[in-house]
Amino acid sequence: MNDETTNEFEPAAAGCQPHSRDASKAVAPIMNVPETTTRPSLGRKFLVWLMFLGCSLALGVAVVEVAGRFLFRSVADDAQYYPRLEAHVVRSAPILESTRKPGTFDIKFGYVLSPNTTLTETRDGLKFTQHTNSLGFRTREIEPRLPGEYRVLLVGDSFFYGIGVDEDETIGVQLERMAGSDPEIKRPFQVYNFARSGYCSVQELLVACTYAAQIQPDVIILGFFAANDVIPNALTRIDDEGHFAPVAERVERFRNNLRAELGPWRHSVIFRIVSLTSPVGSRLVYRLGRQPWVLEQNYEVLRQFQRFCRDHGYRFGVVFQHTTDSLAHGWRAVFYPRDDVHRPLSAFCERSGIPFVDMRREFLKAGNWEQFIIMHDGHCNARGAHKTAEAINQQLIRPELVCQAGP
Repeated sequence: MNDETTNEFEPAAAGCQPHSRDASKAVAPIMNVPETTTRPSLGRKFLVWLMFLGCSLALGVAVVEVAGRFLFRSVADDAQYYPRLEAHVVRSAPILESTRKPGTFDIKFGYVLSPNTTLTETRDGLKFTQHTNSLGFRTREIEPRLPGEYRVLLVGDSFFYGIGVDEDETIGVQLERMAGSDPEIKRPFQVYNFARSGYCSVQELLVACTYAAQIQPDVIILGFFAANDVIPNALTRIDDEGHFAPVAERVERFRNNLRAELGPWRHSVIFRIVSLTSPVGSRLVYRLGRQPWVLEQNYEVLRQFQRFCRDHGYRFGVVFQHTTDSLAHGWRAVFYPRDDVHRPLSAFCERSGIPFVDMRREFLKAGNWEQFIIMHDGHCNARGAHKTAEAINQQLIRPELVCQAGP
């Protein structure tokens, strides 16, 4: 009896399970379950793929950067890169030391064209002929003024000069043609086109101050190209000797602003190469041009023009000219902060009582603006020059002439 009792409780005392047939059947299925492997989630795979792609790109960029410093030494060298970039953004000569080429520098205007010259030029597939007068301008000789004659003096850059169009297609010639065919304009009418390619508004003010007394214009019309004029206007002045001259402290401020605009990317050879392209150069012009100190210097140039004309009895008007980066919509409108420059300039003219024509508005109002532009060059074609002359005539010239001819 004692043996039976001991056998009954012995497995429990030993802490072991009883070796019964039922127990072995319960354990067997657990021991025979095959092992399972956990598959990575889709998000984890994507993360690994992104890390691999990022490492590959970083390695590729590093290789290109290292190779670029050997293949593009002039871009990698600060002493060569920054002067190139500055000239690329300023877009007007000769303001910086690097743009003053021997044999072409003129102490008064910066540079001039050869007088009494006929030149046929092919530019980007366009062939056009240019004639300069004895003063080096693409216009007629200054003649004695006829009784009752109405005279227009155009000053500007390549848009007024007429890059890409022949003599009879320039804005000045088309203005004369319009006035001659208008039965309501009774007065003799002449246009003197004293524009030069590459000039900024400060140089154009100097041209007006130098030649207006000989021409005796009724109105001086300034062609203002924001993508080409805003930076040079901020960096230069007419000095005490009546010469076009850079202002050292403003040039230094521009250089500091330019480096700040580039940010840390300026150390990358890849970015440096890209920064020397036309799209990035235009973007830098607008981003630097919208700075308050740059805009204020442009306002001052317009004030000087207005003051000069008022003091000498000339009327004054402005034509804001535009190219593809100002006219196009879509990504260009986002990439180029053009309105940050154009709007303040237009608003200043309105506040100051300066009549102006905005050719972007005129081109867009006419429908397809591309019909007026040499797309691969950016200048106005013959139709664009005609449209510009038409807008100048209708808004800045004809109202006064017709009013004077009235009873």
